[in-house]
Amino acid sequence: PTRAELAVGNPEWISAESLSKPDVVVQNRSLVLGATETRISGTVFNRGVRAAGQVTIAALFVDARGVVRGVSQTSIDGLASNESRSFTIVHPPISADNALTQLFVSAESE
Repeated sequence: PTRAELAVGNPEWISAESLSKPDVVVQNRSLVLGATETRISGTVFNRGVRAAGQVTIAALFVDARGVVRGVSQTSIDGLASNESRSFTIVHPPISADNALTQLFVSAESE
């Protein structure tokens, strides 16, 4: 039989919650190209166990040829675990493709 010994001296314990980050994702997004503005809307959902303080959603508007046409963002204050909230990002009118336009989400711990 194989045997191993482990000796730990003066461990410093930290809570598991202090290691986890908010796990926020975008759902149900839709892009609307209008004469006066371009809007991308959707829902952010915190699927993690930790609440998020500020959630920032950034849009990189890309046209059908793959050319970046614009960037814009919005923020939401506070998103509890298992909470979802709607968002809308507005940009002056541009040509953009829904499939190529990218959304980026960052969430700070509360």
